[in-house]
Amino acid sequence: MIQTAEELVGARSWAAPSATDSLRARLMLVSNLGRAAVVAVIAGLVLSGRAELRHLYLLAAIFGVVDVFFYPALGTIVPMIVPERLPAAMDRMVQA
Repeated sequence: MIQTAEELVGARSWAAPSATDSLRARLMLVSNLGRAAVVAVIAGLVLSGRAELRHLYLLAAIFGVVDVFFYPALGTIVPMIVPERLPAAMDRMVQA
């Protein structure tokens, strides 16, 4: 599944570059919103005292699935928005 997500995000052959860039940005936004929702649900369960181990396992799995789509998009969009003189510095920041 990770390889499929990377292929989807990195593909340029099926769409114009601007459409692909828009897809990457949307994918990152949706992924971040999904991760935020999962963390909010976890916080709500913990604060209400209703969190069980099975809830945390399920939410961790959902978080992982949503997270799979963020990093391939990040890895392909950063080189497009960073000036050519700074690629090494940005690589270090992204990987940190």
